Amino acid sequence: MGTKTGGHWRPCNVGSVEAHNERQQEYLESVKNSGHNLYFFEHLTKNNSSWVNESERYQGKTVEEIQEEQKKRYEEKFGQKPQMAEKKRVNKKTGRETTVSGWSPIREMCPPIKADTKIEDFDYFRQWAERHRLNILRIDLHKDEGYYDEETGEYKMNYHAHVVGDFFDWETGKTIKLGKEVMSEMQTILAISLGMERGERKGTDSPNAMTHPEYRKMMEIVDEMRKDLKDMAKKEKKEQAVLDAIRAEVKKEETKLKSFTSMLNNLKEQKEHLEIDIAALEEMGDTAEKELQEKKRQLDEINNKISTREKQLAETTRQWESIREEMKNEKTELLKLDIQKKEAEQKIKTMIDDGLKRYDNLNEKLKEKEKDIRETDKTGMIERRDRYADDRDSIIYSIWPEAKDALKAMVSRAKRPVNLFSGEQAKCIDIALNKYPLGRDAGAVSLEKLSEREFNENFANTAWIPETLKEVRQIAKRTHPLFTALSQGRKNEDGSASYITDLTDWAGNQIKH
Repeated sequence: MGTKTGGHWRPCNVGSVEAHNERQQEYLESVKNSGHNLYFFEHLTKNNSSWVNESERYQGKTVEEIQEEQKKRYEEKFGQKPQMAEKKRVNKKTGRETTVSGWSPIREMCPPIKADTKIEDFDYFRQWAERHRLNILRIDLHKDEGYYDEETGEYKMNYHAHVVGDFFDWETGKTIKLGKEVMSEMQTILAISLGMERGERKGTDSPNAMTHPEYRKMMEIVDEMRKDLKDMAKKEKKEQAVLDAIRAEVKKEETKLKSFTSMLNNLKEQKEHLEIDIAALEEMGDTAEKELQEKKRQLDEINNKISTREKQLAETTRQWESIREEMKNEKTELLKLDIQKKEAEQKIKTMIDDGLKRYDNLNEKLKEKEKDIRETDKTGMIERRDRYADDRDSIIYSIWPEAKDALKAMVSRAKRPVNLFSGEQAKCIDIALNKYPLGRDAGAVSLEKLSEREFNENFANTAWIPETLKEVRQIAKRTHPLFTALSQGRKNEDGSASYITDLTDWAGNQIKH
């Protein structure tokens, strides 16, 4: 399937959800005017798409208007206004402060999607949501966010969707609560709906999970490091402001330097002309005495100005060099801060990654030595893993019950050295593939994955398994020999029509095609 997907519901910002998700022009202008850069590529916005719930209750209303109606309904039922503000709670044992969201029956999640995901892909997910009394208000696919990698010359895209859901029970005025099991099932349904992989479950029984004290200790360290990061960010901002001020001063001094240099060059040029005039007047003798004295006076005045400008130029140059040195030191300080910040961020990432993946090697060993460990398993890890597999299978079978009979047919076929599935077995597999929501080929892949566990538990000799899986893929593509039986006029030993007559409608369509 490829990329993993999953989502968590968060309180929705009802005031701007349409403006943000639909990329409304007024919203974009406000972002630009606030001094922030747009976080998406405007030329790719045409790839986005949206769906809005047009049922009678929601038709023609914004999300904010829907919430206002919910408030009124709440007041009618309980005689008071809902508590919208967030609350702070402190754990008496740990001293940790947490924020509890206020009343928020309208929530939003942002699951990752694929580049070719369509709005229709969410239909199966919406149907599941409706069965749990959850109404989806709108779905927006964003395929214009990401960044441009100058080194590779490629766009690194962040394909995702915004799903807005109504968790309000309009009859009782209460907020609908979905339990952990239902929320876990939701992640699976979402992955199936989008044709993607489900994100990993994280639970206290998982072999990958840390104990609560370990996790709490790790998060306390991470929190301290994040505080340090915030302090570094503040210091960096302050240093940047100082650096910006120094740069402005450097620019100012450079302007003065250019001005003084230009004036000095002009004065020197005037001096040269005066010296030429004085030399010519001295050759003329007494007749030009008066004019000669005036030129000498002008020359003295220019010499004084040159001396003054040279002093100003020297002082300005000294100040400019001093400020440049200061700027160099500030840049060095900023570079050090940046290095410290990156090191701290890397430590946090490493700690979290190590904490969540600390048992990966153990899992690999368990897979390699599964047979021996089943006999001597003291920690119960195999049993827990099998229990997770049971949970997974029960969810899949609840939405795809036909898979059970298909798997039985596959196990039965792989137990004996026969050339083909029987007609009844092939029929079970064909029905299951027709019912798979993502198409027959994807259904064949899912049957293959589900069969791994069945084959491991039922077989010591796996010689016939590859042929079984090959036939399943042939049935999915309708190239299996049994599917050509009718067109070839094949009969059973008793003279009756072969298995294909059990699929009369399908066979008729095949012959037409």
